Amino acid sequence: MKFGNSANYLAAVNAYSTALLHCPDSAKKARQKILNVFKSIENLKTKAVKAETAAQISLTDANTQRKKVASINEAFRLILLAQQKVQDDPTIALRIAEAALRLYPIPLIKEEAYRIYSQHAFYKTIIDDGVGYVAMSPDATKFLTVDLNGETLKLWNIDGKLLKEFAMEDKEMGAVTFSPDGTKFFICLPDSVSKLYSIEGVKLASFNGEGIASAVFSPDGTKILACLDGGEARLWSISGDLLGDLSVGREGMGGSSLIISIAFSPDGTKIVTGSENAILRLWNINGDTIRTFKGHEGSINSVAFSSDGNNILSSSDDLTARVWPVDGGAPIVLRGHESMINVAAFSLDGTKVVTGSDESLRLWSISKTGILLKVLKGHKDAVSFVTFSPDGKKIFSGADDGTVKAWDIEETYLKEFRTEGAVKSVAFSPDGKTIATGGVDRSTRLWSINGNLITMFTTTPRTSTYALAFSPDGKKLITGAGAFDNSARLWSINGSLLKTFNRQKRPVTSVAFAPNGKNILIGTNDVRPRIWSVEGDSVLDLIGHSSAINAVVYSPDGRMILTGSDDKTAILWNSHGETLRTIEHKGSVNAVAFSRDGTKFLTGSGDKTAKLWNIDGTFLKNFEGHTGAIYSIAFSPDGRKIITGSGDKTVRLWSIEGDLIGVLNGHTGSIYSVAFSPDGKNILTGASDRTAKLWDLPMTLEQFLSKNMIDPLTSRQKLEFKIK
Repeated sequence: MKFGNSANYLAAVNAYSTALLHCPDSAKKARQKILNVFKSIENLKTKAVKAETAAQISLTDANTQRKKVASINEAFRLILLAQQKVQDDPTIALRIAEAALRLYPIPLIKEEAYRIYSQHAFYKTIIDDGVGYVAMSPDATKFLTVDLNGETLKLWNIDGKLLKEFAMEDKEMGAVTFSPDGTKFFICLPDSVSKLYSIEGVKLASFNGEGIASAVFSPDGTKILACLDGGEARLWSISGDLLGDLSVGREGMGGSSLIISIAFSPDGTKIVTGSENAILRLWNINGDTIRTFKGHEGSINSVAFSSDGNNILSSSDDLTARVWPVDGGAPIVLRGHESMINVAAFSLDGTKVVTGSDESLRLWSISKTGILLKVLKGHKDAVSFVTFSPDGKKIFSGADDGTVKAWDIEETYLKEFRTEGAVKSVAFSPDGKTIATGGVDRSTRLWSINGNLITMFTTTPRTSTYALAFSPDGKKLITGAGAFDNSARLWSINGSLLKTFNRQKRPVTSVAFAPNGKNILIGTNDVRPRIWSVEGDSVLDLIGHSSAINAVVYSPDGRMILTGSDDKTAILWNSHGETLRTIEHKGSVNAVAFSRDGTKFLTGSGDKTAKLWNIDGTFLKNFEGHTGAIYSIAFSPDGRKIITGSGDKTVRLWSIEGDLIGVLNGHTGSIYSVAFSPDGKNILTGASDRTAKLWDLPMTLEQFLSKNMIDPLTSRQKLEFKIK
C-alpha cells in the first residue's frame, strides 16, 4: 500500500507530537486528524497504527513521549522515502526500509518493507573501479576489466578482490575476452593490432584486423573470431594465422550491413552474426550461409547460442530480444524494455534469458513463451555486459557507470513438477516421500520427492482432478473430478481404482479423509457436503450452506468438520452434522484448515484475507497483504506458522502471531493449492501455470539482510537520506 498524501500525514503526525507533549486533550484531536488521513488509504491499515501507537506511547513521561514520537515521525519518513526510491533502485529502498524497521517495527512498516523485499531483485556491487569493459572467466571465479579510458587492465576474483594489474604497452584498449580454458585472454584494440596474452600477462600473438571491436574464442580454444570496424567478421587460428572472412551484402532493412555481433555454436561448427541492417545470419565454419533470420527492425547488438546449440538469442535497437530456433522456427519475442537492448545471455540450462538496456536488466523465462520474471534496477548508466553464474543462481552485470554488480536471483524452490494443465490440488504422503498433483490436464500424478514421476492415475474417459487427499496410512488416494464427471474415486497407491463415488450432481471441489481412514468427506458445487464410508455408502449430508462448497476438512481427532462456501461463510460441525458455529467473511470462503492440536482453525477467502480462529469461534488474527483472492491455506506441523496461496501468484509464510515471514515468488499463475511437508521443512504449491513446486522455507527479511548479500548504504547516502 501507499501512504496516500504523505504531506498531510506528516503534518498530522507533527501536530499530534506537539500536542502530546503539552496538552493531552489537544493530542486526542490531533491524533484523530492522523486517523482521518489514514481512512483514505487502501486496505485501511490504520488500525495497526492506531492500536500500536496508543499502546506504546505513555502520556506520563515527557522524555519517553518525545523520543517515541520522534521515532514514529522518523520511521514513517523513511518508509515513505523507501517507497519513492524503489522504482529507481530497490536495493537502496530496502536499506532505507531496514532503517525504518530499526526505529519503529510496527506491522504496517514491516509490511511495506516485505513488499519491497518480495517484489524486487537486489544487487551487491563487486567492482566499482571505472570499468569500461568486463569479461568473466569460464569457471566464474575471476573478472578481467578494462577501465573507461582504455588505459588499465585488471584481474579480480569473483568477490571483487584485486588480484593483478597488468602492465600493458597499449593505452587504448577495448573489449576483452577469456579463452575457454581461462589460461589466456584476447584484447581488442580498435585502432591498432589486437593481441593475445597468457593470464600471467605474457604476449603470445598479434592480430592485424584493421581495428577489432569485439572477439570470441571457438569452444575448443583453437580459433578467434572477431568483428572488424569495416563490418566483416574475421577468423584466425590461435597463433594469428588468417583462416577466412565473413561478409554480407546490403539486404533486409537497407543501409549498412556491418557485422556487429558474433558467436560460435557450442560444438564450434557454426557461427551466428548480427548486423546493423537487422539481419541475423547462421554460417558454417567455412563461411557458407546456412540460414538467415529476419524479424528485427534495428541493429542486432548481441548474439548467443544456448548451451545445447538449439536456439539463438539476439538483442536489438528495436527494443526487443528474440529467441530463434536454429532450425528456422518462429522466434520467442521478448518485449518490455523502453530503450535499445545492448546485451543478452542464456542461462546454462537454457530456460532463462537476461537482457540489458539503459540502467536496467530483465530476467525472462523462455520455456515455451517469453515471461518476464523480474526487472533488475540499480545501474546508473547503460548496461553493457550480462552473464549468468554456471549454477544459474546469480546474474553478473557491467555498465557504463563503471561498476560490476552481482544479483542474487536464486529461487527457493528445489524441484518443479511440470504438467499439461493448471494444477488444482497438491498433497504430501504421510511419510513425506511422495507428492500427488491433480489438475485440469485430466490426470493425477504421483511423484517421488526428487521429481521423478512414479505413476499416473487416469480414467476412461479421462477427467480433470480438482481435489485429492492421501489416506492416513498413505496406502490410498481419494480424487475429485471436475465438470462432466462429478465423481470422486478411491485409488490404491499403485494406481488401481478401488471405488467410485458417483452420486454427486456437481463437480467435486474438495475431499478429505477422516483421521481413522474409515470415512471420506466430499464437497461439491452443490450446497451439501457429504460423508461416505470408504466402502461407498452414503453416511450423512451436512445441511447449512446456501451456495457451492469450496473446501472441507476433518479436525485431527475426527470429532469436528470445517467447510467453506461461496456463501461467504465457514461452518464448524460436529461429526453428526450439527452446526456448532458459523464464521463469516466478506467474500467466498475458499480454504479451511485445522491446527494439528485441533485448538484453532483457519479460513481463507476471496476477500484477500485469511483469519485465525479459536475452536470456540473467537477471532484471533487477521492475515492481510495478498492482492488477490486466497485459494489455499495450511498450518505448519508445529502450528507456529501458516502459508497462504493466492490469485496474486504468490505464497506467503506467516507466523501464527500474524507477522509476515517470507514471500515465495516463482509461479506465473494463480496459486490454487499449498501444503507443508510432514516434517515442516518444505512447502508444496500448485498453480495455474501448469506446475507444482517444492520449496525450502523462504529466507526471512531479517535473515536476508544479515547475510551481507546486498550493498549497504554509503556514508554519503546516509547523509543524503538523513539516516543516523
